[in-house]
Amino acid sequence: MIVGLGSFFNFFEVALSSLLVPLLPGGWASSTTDKSALIGATFAGELLGALPLSGLADRFGRQRMFQINLVAYAVLSVGAAFAPDAATLFALRVLLGIGLGAELALMDTYLTELMPTPRRGRMLATAYGLGMLAVPVAGLLAAKLPHSLGGVASWRWLMAFAACGAVIVWVLRRRLPASPRWLATHRPGDALDAMTRIEASAGHSAPATGIENPGRTVALHPVSAPPSATSGDHAVQLRLWGPQLRRRTLLVCAMESLGPIASTASPPSPPSCCWTRGSLWSSR
Repeated sequence: MIVGLGSFFNFFEVALSSLLVPLLPGGWASSTTDKSALIGATFAGELLGALPLSGLADRFGRQRMFQINLVAYAVLSVGAAFAPDAATLFALRVLLGIGLGAELALMDTYLTELMPTPRRGRMLATAYGLGMLAVPVAGLLAAKLPHSLGGVASWRWLMAFAACGAVIVWVLRRRLPASPRWLATHRPGDALDAMTRIEASAGHSAPATGIENPGRTVALHPVSAPPSATSGDHAVQLRLWGPQLRRRTLLVCAMESLGPIASTASPPSPPSCCWTRGSLWSSR
């Protein structure tokens, strides 16, 4: 639920990409190009963030990158709320999107490593379901809020709301356990301690491995040393585009590319002969 709450504000920000445009001052998005640039700014940042920053979670740990992403997101959201012009807002939303891109990939990795196998799919769906609620919430707020609150434009309040939510999630996520799978590769002794704490919170007095008193002196299975960040990322890229995974990688890329297109596309203007009851009787 805590991870899903973080994704809520992630998708809230994605929804604002298109919802903010009608609320901005007239001169900020007067042309189609200006509107398209502001809508695409966050997605461009996500592309820039997902590719290089996702590997940092493998190097520094899932929990630490969770916190770094949220702090950056909150700071940049506040900065965007105080943007004096469209160019500044565009630049800040690109930077904000960089953190969002890394967050989505990190969320999937963390949940996959922590959730029990029989309920992993259901828990992932629950986290994403909670996150997707942000889209109708953002739409409702954008539609119902007055254009100005306390002399401040409503779109600035929306950005501030996203920043406050990120701070709350940052506090809650401090209690999340570290990923034992990541620790097993980088700090094997700490991995046993992490498993002990997780199982104790689940009501188990002893680890599932049957070790009564796990500690740093317990013999561990050999774990290969983690490769350097550069060589590791390069090796992963080679595997993803290798003969065995190339088709799957292309399929996932197509799905992830078409999803944002569908979510940001504006509904077409109604045709001149809409088939509503009033227009039908008028035409008759």
